[in-house]
Amino acid sequence: MSQPPDPLKSFDRVAHCYDDTRGIPPEAARAIGDAIAAMARDVSPSPRLLEVGIGTGRIAVPLAEAGVRVTGIDISPNMLAVLREKRRDIDVLLAEAARPPLRDAAFDAALFVHILHLVPDAEATLRATVRLVDPAASSSSASTRAASVSASRPTPSSPAPSRRSRTSPSRRATPTTRRAPPPSASCANSAPP
Repeated sequence: MSQPPDPLKSFDRVAHCYDDTRGIPPEAARAIGDAIAAMARDVSPSPRLLEVGIGTGRIAVPLAEAGVRVTGIDISPNMLAVLREKRRDIDVLLAEAARPPLRDAAFDAALFVHILHLVPDAEATLRATVRLVDPAASSSSASTRAASVSASRPTPSSPAPSRRSRTSPSRRATPTTRRAPPPSASCANSAPP
């Protein structure tokens, strides 16, 4: 029986080309950073945010550019090295998601992006992260977050809106012919899990 791939080795192996194969267009990255920053500012005017599984900073960099104080943890030293080349003002720690070496209630918010399906114990990761978020911050914005999450998801009793009714013609994304750059030859056979 074969062993599952070690995520640390997998992500270290692709750190040099990760952004090339999973790039976010600059305007989309800005919009993502601005939207998350706005939600974080509902909690604090100068939010402190922890990103678990920060990787190369695809989300953290636009957040920092939007004025959020970002700290991140990741298990891949090579992914963190790529992030350090982009920005040195983002605090990073080499740490496991379920055992972050951080002080309780040190952050106003926490962020997980494409990480919970990769950790060995998602519940332990969530428990470890919840203690790092200031309870005063989380309770002050709980109703705002709950409203924005429920507004963006159809309820079981209501069918999902049709594609046409979801977006007005003036707000529809325009098709683009821009394609992501092809992965480098060294990335082709070293995809992370």
